[in-house]
Amino acid sequence: MRRLITLLLAIFTIATLYAQEPTTVYCSIAGSQLTGRANGYIGPVEINFGQDSQQTNYLKDEDGRRINFKTMIQAVNYMSVRGWKLVSTYTLLSPSLTQNSNLDEDIIVMILSKEVTSTEQITEGL
Repeated sequence: MRRLITLLLAIFTIATLYAQEPTTVYCSIAGSQLTGRANGYIGPVEINFGQDSQQTNYLKDEDGRRINFKTMIQAVNYMSVRGWKLVSTYTLLSPSLTQNSNLDEDIIVMILSKEVTSTEQITEGL
């Protein structure tokens, strides 16, 4: 009986030592919207996990196709279902796309966070 208790205590101690503490990771999602246009449309949303790549990454569906969102709130809700939480938002304003246009481009950027215990969990479900 004493050996069984010692063995269980040892297993519990080892399991506790190897249990990883959750780490907070961050990403940004960004979408552009033309102001001055009724019912602005966001389209594909860029996602950045802090990678060094020059390649732009987009939120994609299960088939690998870019997801088009009508609003950034749709994109945030999509990420929320996958465990991400909204931390902060900001908007970048780009001047008119053409000189004869009154359409400005707003780039809406949202910073999200998620608790993970492994790097595989960062892109889980995306």
